[in-house]
Amino acid sequence: MLSVAGVRDWALLLYLRNTGAQISGLVGTYVSDLDLQNKRLYVMDKGGFGHYIYFGEVAFSALVGCVVSRDPGDALFGLSRGSAYSMLRRLAVRCGVKRFNPHSFRHAFARIRSRTAVTFRGFLG
Repeated sequence: MLSVAGVRDWALLLYLRNTGAQISGLVGTYVSDLDLQNKRLYVMDKGGFGHYIYFGEVAFSALVGCVVSRDPGDALFGLSRGSAYSMLRRLAVRCGVKRFNPHSFRHAFARIRSRTAVTFRGFLG
C-alpha cells in the first residue's frame, strides 16, 4: 500500500506521462481545478494560458486518491516545481534512468501521439 506521498507521486507521474502537461502548470493546480466528473484538470501554464487537460482511468484513480478529504483551496500536488523535479529525479535514479528531465514526459507524450491520428494543433498548449 502506498503512503500519502506515494499516492501523490504516482498521480503526478501518471499525469505527466499521460497528458504531456508542463510540470510548472501541474504544481500550480488546486483541488478546485480538478473536474472529476469530466475527468479533466484546469491548468494554468507559463504565460498565463489556461486550459483543460483530460486524463484516462488510471490517472483518474490516482488523482481521486490525492483529493480524498482535501479542501478545494488546497494545492492538488502540494509540491513546488523544484521539489517535484527532485521527486521525479529520485524516481528516475531508483529505476536506473540515466538521462532525465521532467520535460522528457512531454516529449514522450508528443512522440506517442505523433504515431496516432491525434491532431496536434493546440493540444500541447
